[in-house]
Order: sequence, then structure tokens, then C-alpha cells
Amino acid sequence: MARINHVALKVEDLDIASQFYENVFGFRQVKIRRSRGHISRHLTDGYIDLAFMVYDSEDDPEAKLVGEGPAIHHFGIEVEDRQGFIDKIEANGGTLLSKPDSGTVKFRSPDGTIAGATRRCGTNRAELCPYKGGARSAFMSGAACNAASVLACSAARSTSSASSRTTSPPPVTSITARSV
Repeated sequence: MARINHVALKVEDLDIASQFYENVFGFRQVKIRRSRGHISRHLTDGYIDLAFMVYDSEDDPEAKLVGEGPAIHHFGIEVEDRQGFIDKIEANGGTLLSKPDSGTVKFRSPDGTIAGATRRCGTNRAELCPYKGGARSAFMSGAACNAASVLACSAARSTSSASSRTTSPPPVTSITARSV
């Protein structure tokens, strides 16, 4: 079954946006990166990747996808059979916005909303899941092949290692989006 694992918000100020979600909801920052004309800061609650994006210019083609100013830019969906979903997207009036072989296949639904589909790894406990973008990999049993899982796993590990417990916590083997 497909499930949402990522939400990206276009914001005007990374610090203001991230401090709000940290202070109000307890989200943790796990990554900052520059990519395709924007800086993104990723936060997690341990289940989902929440990305805030500030574009270098409102004229950037990717920024223009949702118009000027702050907005929900897109959300990510884990799928079992990515090619099968690509076929369904197109058959149901959706438009691909990225190449079908890219790490995340972004698309626009007929109503105008934007999302991205990433492939979910199997549940083999010894499976090696490639990190989104293919540059790195993370060993996570049964974890999804997506940034949210890697980021959530990373955040859980750093939270556990910073713990004031006298004994070491058990290693984190898998954190993915909540099962429904």
C-alpha cells in the first residue's frame, strides 16, 4: 500500500519555519542541503520527513510550480511498484515532472497538486536500501528507500546517543513512515 512519507513546504525563512515546528511540535533538525536552486532544511518527528525550502529566486522553474510566496510545494509517497504507479499516474491524467528513472518521480495530478513517488524496499532484514539520490546507502532492515527513513533513522540514532541513560540503548534497526 502506498503511504505519505515526506512533505515539502516552500518558506521565506528557514530559521523561523524550523524553530516554530521544533518548539511547538518537537520536530528535530536532521539535515540541511543545497539542491537545484534552493536550500532545504529537513526535520523529522521520527516518522516523516518535513522539508522547508527557500529558493534563490521566485523565478526558479521549480519555485514557480506552486506560485509565489510560502506554500505546500509537494509531498512524497512510498510505493511498492514505482513503474506501475507511473503508468497509473499517466493513465489517470497526471503529468510527470521528472524523468521516470530519477530517484523520486515528481508528478502533477489533474487537480494541480504536486507529489513525488519513491520506491519502498522490501522487508528482508538484510536488505541494503539505497539512499535517495544513489550517492550513499544505509543498512536498515525493512526500511523504505527514501530520505524520510534515512533521516528519521539518523535522528533517532543521534537522539539515542545523546541520551543521559547509563546503559546503551538498543540499536535502531528500522524507522519508516507509520503503517496504517
